[in-house]
Amino acid sequence: MAVMTQIEIEEFLDRKLVTTLVTLRADGSPHASPMWYLHKDGKFYSRCSSTSLKVRHIKRDPRVTLCISIHDMPYKSVVVDGNCEIIESEDRSVWPLISAKYLGKAKGEAYSNKNARSGNSVLLVITPKRIVTDNRI
Repeated sequence: MAVMTQIEIEEFLDRKLVTTLVTLRADGSPHASPMWYLHKDGKFYSRCSSTSLKVRHIKRDPRVTLCISIHDMPYKSVVVDGNCEIIESEDRSVWPLISAKYLGKAKGEAYSNKNARSGNSVLLVITPKRIVTDNRI
């Protein structure tokens, strides 16, 4: 298994890839959810409904794993183990940045504003404890 350089990791994480967020159920079994994400300043940001199952899991146990991968040659992946903080703040400045990564600036802002009006979204902030990469050529 070839390991990515820091530059390769940053370039890979900037791509429009969907991550799988893994949280832990009360019985310890994993629960996987596809999510949009933003990697910024060494942390990972995502958002979701405050009433989602993943939020209930994180409130009970903040340990999470992210798996970001591509499924075509050359196979590459970044797996992040870390702790997740749930932010229920009115400061939603990161939200449009997450949406813009996938939809472009204008559509991303419109999407973010529409969802902000629902009033039940939270920001997930994942601080990595361990990052494992795979860069198969």
